[in-house]
Amino acid sequence: MDNHAPLEKIDWQVQAYGEAGDGLRAWCLLHGMPLREFAWSTRHEQAGFTHNAHYLVRPDGHVALCDPSAGPDAVAHYFRDRAYRRFCD
Repeated sequence: MDNHAPLEKIDWQVQAYGEAGDGLRAWCLLHGMPLREFAWSTRHEQAGFTHNAHYLVRPDGHVALCDPSAGPDAVAHYFRDRAYRRFCD
């Protein structure tokens, strides 16, 4: 799957290169956050992505954060620290 195609919708999303963790999947489902998982390939490594890391992509298409843990904590803290209530627990 092309990682630019999900950017056609202007909204927050998480992209995982490899596999997202179960906790991240659950967090995204709970908050209505689109989660796009891309099967890991050498192309991703050559482009500088980290295997099984997830990337929070802002509505303008820029990466807000990269977290190699594959868990939901960094994404949850990102929104909590900014008082972005839409995605806060």
